[in-house]
Amino acid sequence: MDFATIDFETANYYRDSACQLGITYVESGAIVKSEGFIINPETFFDNFNSRLHGISEETVKDKPIFNDVWDYLLPQLDGKILISHNAIFDFGVLRSTLSNRNLKFPNSKTYCTYQMAKKVHPGLPSYSLDFLCSKFGIDLHHHDAISDSQACASLFLKLCNDAEINSFDDFFDKLLIFHGSISQNDFSNPRKKRTYINNTDISVSPNSILNTESPFFEKTVVFTGTLSSMERKVAFQKIVDLGGYIANSVGKKTDFLVVGQIDYKQVGEKGASTKQLQAETLNSKGQEIEIVSEKFFLENI
Repeated sequence: MDFATIDFETANYYRDSACQLGITYVESGAIVKSEGFIINPETFFDNFNSRLHGISEETVKDKPIFNDVWDYLLPQLDGKILISHNAIFDFGVLRSTLSNRNLKFPNSKTYCTYQMAKKVHPGLPSYSLDFLCSKFGIDLHHHDAISDSQACASLFLKLCNDAEINSFDDFFDKLLIFHGSISQNDFSNPRKKRTYINNTDISVSPNSILNTESPFFEKTVVFTGTLSSMERKVAFQKIVDLGGYIANSVGKKTDFLVVGQIDYKQVGEKGASTKQLQAETLNSKGQEIEIVSEKFFLENI
């Protein structure tokens, strides 16, 4: 399998403020080289970002701007499969930077190890790069773009081995994940094929006892984020066994929204999932959706 993994660090919360780029190249399933670039983003540095990666205005004052780095990289990346951990962020940075600077796009398929790990190893308490690297014994100096890209490449190869994926042709058949794409005229993020669980798909367990005192009794419950205590389908079963109902989206019939761990790289500047934002909007219009934590959920099942 031939591909390249990429990782960006940014100067601030804007996607077109890349200040470091790491790239690792894989040929025939083996890492062959890595490259890293400190980039002058020609914009301000936010203190939060600088504390994460250690890069500041002083670091980049004599470094090349992205245009110069891209002149070198485009011939190497054009047509190559590109992978990152959390594609929404890294390919969002690449897209915004190329678009705002009127630079030529590569013509590439994209994949995401964050999505892949959730499919291959469901039920983990976290899918952050540092957690997964610690779990699987992969070296990582987090928020250094070169190290992150190397770790992403190693993680991808590890997940392929675990899922018995031998080529990119196997990817959808085994994981039900669509590749993304980035080109001059097209952009889409990698995405999983959605599967929905309806109320009719889950029946009450034979030995369960309906608890009329439960806050979830005869209430409609929606989940958002990753639960650290159990897989979501197990949580669905517990709600049904208590006499409640489950739904996949927030709407007028929603009574509870249970909020698990939110990946803030995924939600970006919004700071909350789409479901939570929808619940807050409905509440502002007079609906009474209780937005509760996983801890509340566990205490009441």
